[in-house]
Amino acid sequence: MNAHEHYSSPGMGYKTDVLESLNSYGFMNLTLEIINPYGGAVVTGISGNYARTSKDLTAVHTYSYPTGIPGYLEKFSALAISPNAMDLIGYYQYVILRLMRIGSG
Repeated sequence: MNAHEHYSSPGMGYKTDVLESLNSYGFMNLTLEIINPYGGAVVTGISGNYARTSKDLTAVHTYSYPTGIPGYLEKFSALAISPNAMDLIGYYQYVILRLMRIGSG
């Protein structure tokens, strides 16, 4: 996703540019029992399940006026893992958030 926001009022000018990506990889192994000839089936077992989802975001926030207000750069990155069918809850392998001041203020 790419997004651009620009806000202006008599007392302030503000701009944000965002670049975000989300990726997911996974699989699930199921055992199905066919219950009718029209495609009806029920799940009778789950033998494998895995999911890996990552998100990266970079955003730049700046002020055009009043002058002297610094902007900031935001960088976020995370990787979540759902390791198997037995665990009800997955975990984060990492979560990183960095806020860096840009400009003068």
